[in-house]
Formats: sequence, structure tokens, C-alpha cells
Amino acid sequence: MPIPSLPLEIVGEIASHLRAAPLDDTHDAVRAGQTLSLVCRSWYPLGQALRWRTVDSEIDTIASLDVHFRLYPHLSRLVHGFVQTAPAPEDFTEEEDPELAATFEILAKLISSLTHVTFISVAEVAHVDLHHVLKAASSLPRLDVFSVLVTRKTIWTSQLASVLANGFKSLRSFYFQTTRLSPTEEWNDSVVTRPTPLQLTNLRLAWRSVPTVTPRLLESFLSCINPTTVETCEAIGSCASRTTFSWLETCSNLRLLDVYVRPRDAELSINELIDYLPRMTNLRKLTLVINKPDTFTPFPTSIVSLLSALPSNLRFIDASTFIFSDGDAFPHQQLSQVGRKLRYLLYKSPSLATMLLWQPYDDRSQWFRHSSPGSSS
Repeated sequence: MPIPSLPLEIVGEIASHLRAAPLDDTHDAVRAGQTLSLVCRSWYPLGQALRWRTVDSEIDTIASLDVHFRLYPHLSRLVHGFVQTAPAPEDFTEEEDPELAATFEILAKLISSLTHVTFISVAEVAHVDLHHVLKAASSLPRLDVFSVLVTRKTIWTSQLASVLANGFKSLRSFYFQTTRLSPTEEWNDSVVTRPTPLQLTNLRLAWRSVPTVTPRLLESFLSCINPTTVETCEAIGSCASRTTFSWLETCSNLRLLDVYVRPRDAELSINELIDYLPRMTNLRKLTLVINKPDTFTPFPTSIVSLLSALPSNLRFIDASTFIFSDGDAFPHQQLSQVGRKLRYLLYKSPSLATMLLWQPYDDRSQWFRHSSPGSSS
């Protein structure tokens, strides 16, 4: 069969399997698109759509990409995923960079042109540029996933709160991470409510902030979200606090919860979590992490105390960066006495062995314990 006689619908279906997911390496898809474009004139649009489906751009190429989209506006409508990667660590500076700020203004205009995009990930946005980028993304009609990483201190303003409260009509996954978050005085006196809550499925909030303003900052985000739609949540740094945990107990469909805390905040955060954990009734997996590499911190309670606070449907706990004082001598029968659906418990023993307690799905009568290589079980 001559290649041009193959129906374009079939060619398009074949090409769809070559398209990489937004977080994957897109080079193969780009090369495949280039090859398709060279087959014949009728295949050219298919190859072009494949090449531009996911765009991965470094910050120093944003300006040229914007020029290219203005010269060929149809290309921006082919983009379904857009990733702007952060500069190399050696290029990072805490001080404001006027040239970088101008680039992010261009980035905001570029984002506004991506009318068919469903996934956006941007990094290294200074707080002075965040409003432009956030506002541009908030107006996109098909945006499903939005991830923003700010590696500098961020000032939360009433303008930012207003954008969050009035945009992102189609958003289902929101990931917001910054090193430090502080409110302006004028924002502290303002209250912004959202007429229709965000129907988010996946949520990540990560920052450090002064304890006295943390609850108000969290409420600015959480008040905009419908708790009944949330299925996964990552609470990191100051966000792993009572305000978040009390809100999460209203998330009736919450399945996965990841909590990342600093060593000095571990006792307070974990104890606050345990207060609300029993009412997270549909939670299936809980991950507790010390977000400092190569650091193992004593867990503030015993394993028995933790198990007594578990919601009825929890099946997996990963606390492998925490040391449990009773980790070496923990009796298996105490797990069965809890009467829960727990199947796996991963933790550190006082000897720093990684311990895994597990129970087969077809046998609820006994537990098994395994330890990391080189340690006794």
C-alpha cells in the first residue's frame, strides 16, 4: 500500500501513541514528529502537532519562543503541555534580577497564548513576577494541572489572593511551592472569597512562614478549594500544621497524604496530625518524612500510640525517616489488636535498621517483619 493512501485518521491514531506525557522526556516525540512531517504534505500537520504538543523551555529561551509563537500563532494552539525549567543552581541569586523579571513578563504573555494547554509547570518565579504568571495561567480555559516553584521569598498580596479566588475554572491539580511566604499588611486586612470552589483532585502546598501568619495564609488557599474533591495532598514545611489537618478531615475522598516536616517542627506537627488523623476516614496511604537529607528524627510517640490513632481504612504507613523508640521490640500481636486494615508499616528502629511490618492479603492471622540488610530482625 502506498504510504499516502493510508487514511489520516489511522496515521493520527498511530502518532498519538508517540506523544510523551508532560513530565516525560519529549525528545523522542519531537524526533518522531519531525520524521512524520517529512513523509508527505498531508502528514505534515500531524508531525507538527506531535512536535509542539509538549514544550520544554529553559528560562533563557523564553523570549525567542515568544517571538516564534507571534510569528506563527497557530503553533501555540498545538501546545498541550508547557514546562519552564529552573536555571542551574550556580546561576541562582536571592537578589532581584531586572533582566529575569523582564523575561517572566514575556513568559506571562506567552502563557496567555497557550489556549489549548492542559499542563503548565513553571519554576524560579520571583514574587514580583508571580502575579503576571498566575494571572495568565488562571484565565486558560483548559488548564488541568498547574505547578509553580518559587525559589525565592514570596510576598502574598491581595492581588494574588484575588487571582486564586477568581480564576482556574478547569483546574484539577495545583502544586504551589516556595521557600518562604509572607503576607503584606494590606492583604492581612482583606478577605477574598471564591464564588465557586476549585474542584481540585491533587494538591501540594509547601512553604516556610512565621507561625503567627501561617493559619491565615493557609486559609487563603484552602478556602478556595472544595474539600470533597481532594484525593491526594502534600503538606510541606509550615503547611504541615493544625490548620491544614483540620481542613483535611473534611476531605471525605482523601486517599493519599504526604507530610514533610523539619526536624525541629516534627513533634508539634506530628502530634497535631495525630489529633485529626482518626477522622480522615477514607485515607489509604500516609507518608511521614523529615525533609532534611540524611536526618533521622525520633518519632514523638510510640508505634502503639500511632496505631491507635489510625483511621479505619488506612493500609500503608511510610515513616522510614523516623526512629521509633519501641521499633526493635515491637510485638506483632499489638498490631492485630488494633483491628485495622493496615497492611504495611515502614519505619526506623533505634539501631537505624529500616523495618517493614507487613501482612499478606490472604492471611490476616499473622504479621511478618523484615529489616534492612546487615541488621537483625
